Amino acid sequence: MSILRAKYKVRHSWLHDDLPSKASPIWKAIESVKNLIIKGACYLIGDGATINVWLDPWVPWLQNFIPKPQQEVYADCPMMVSMLIDNATNHWKVGLINEIFEPASAQAILALPIPQRRRPDKLIWIPDAKGVFSVKSVYRANHNFNITTPLNEAQWKGLWKIKTTKRIRIFLWRMATNSLPTKDILNQRFETFNPSCVLCGNELESICHLFFTCPIAKAVWFESCWGFKTDSQNVQSSCDIIKLILAPPPTTTTSDVESCTYAAKLALNSALPLCFNKENLPEVILFACVVDSQL
Repeated sequence: MSILRAKYKVRHSWLHDDLPSKASPIWKAIESVKNLIIKGACYLIGDGATINVWLDPWVPWLQNFIPKPQQEVYADCPMMVSMLIDNATNHWKVGLINEIFEPASAQAILALPIPQRRRPDKLIWIPDAKGVFSVKSVYRANHNFNITTPLNEAQWKGLWKIKTTKRIRIFLWRMATNSLPTKDILNQRFETFNPSCVLCGNELESICHLFFTCPIAKAVWFESCWGFKTDSQNVQSSCDIIKLILAPPPTTTTSDVESCTYAAKLALNSALPLCFNKENLPEVILFACVVDSQL
């Protein structure tokens, strides 16, 4: 790796440089994940001599870690971070920074500490507490980057306040963040699974399908304490299921909500053995579920 760093100058504008025409297969593979690395790589200021103000990521609180200029014309002028530091006092040049950067960027820059002893600038990995880049930290960061849910703050608080066991609340949280081991999610990571629903075998086994639109799930909901048809509910995602649990039909009670969350977890626990042991539902039960779901 040290040889690769020396050859391709990793510490010198690597993030925004093009792939060398004679790059080795190993380096081409590294280059292929550059877009992911850019999401978490940021420079730790040493002396600021090698950090380009407008091209390199160096302000961790800003989008893409790059500050924005007051006027676009400023971005056309090459500038290094060292030019923003007063060598006599070892402090930021406050007046200059407020002049050329927009207020939010200027405030973020002025909050950055300047080391008392000058040292070389260092590219670090923000998602890791120690700034160390590793395969494990990249995997976790990539997972976090891809998590998006339409739940608002009040709904998240409501989820954690549901009167049920801690295990069920964690189960619902995993449902909301698409972290349950359905075949759809497993197939995205390993690409070795037949993604069809293990219960009905007809559609992609997503969280929404397994717990709501699968014929067997429909039968469970219809025979449950709530006794309603899933087709009457506008459920398009796993978060919609959470919203339904947080704001159930008017006739339900707190105990009903708890019973239904237990039923959902039981459905997953029943599906996993079927998936990995290749067992099948008895024909009588499968037929009854299909008939009930159509009532």
